[in-house]
Amino acid sequence: RCPEHAKGHQQQRRGVRAGWEWTNTTRRIKKRDGYRCTEVVDGERCEAIDELEVDHEIALELGGTNDDDNLRTRCRPHHLARHGKKVTRG
Repeated sequence: RCPEHAKGHQQQRRGVRAGWEWTNTTRRIKKRDGYRCTEVVDGERCEAIDELEVDHEIALELGGTNDDDNLRTRCRPHHLARHGKKVTRG
């Protein structure tokens, strides 16, 4: 990525993900998704209503956006699994 593109990308990410704008976005997405995880496993939607996070379908680093159609609600275990991270309870 060229330095100019990387700089603009970082500013966009900080501007939306920080503060009240990102808070409003996550509230709107969780409401849209019925305050439930949207992950579908074996044809069934996950029933989790706790530990909800808003995740990008296409990561910002891969050209995704913070637009509503690129965001969806996932429970923390599904969010971590999607990114190849191990779920741990502490």
